[in-house]
Amino acid sequence: MAVEMKANTMGARIIRILLERYPVTVEEITEELKLSPSGIEHELARLVSKGYISMQPLPDKTYILLLRMDFRFIGLNESQRRALKHKGKKKGGRQRRGSSTSDHMYG
Repeated sequence: MAVEMKANTMGARIIRILLERYPVTVEEITEELKLSPSGIEHELARLVSKGYISMQPLPDKTYILLLRMDFRFIGLNESQRRALKHKGKKKGGRQRRGSSTSDHMYG
């Protein structure tokens, strides 16, 4: 059975990076997500405890190994991702009374 993850979580972002390219180091994940190393390490420990990844420490780097490939990301659908339409002043529309640029306060 596929592992379901919310699409906008830090864990899902890490898993997506691992699915797109391999091998990846902890330092590369930290740089790409632009988060603190302690936050990344905490999330990696959580993913290790769930059995999704394993860590392979080497003398100079630590590599992240993906143990599963059956992830399904759930979350926002396409209609929710589209930009919202905002109400605003139409270009070339009527100006409100007294707001003409040709009116002068003194003159």
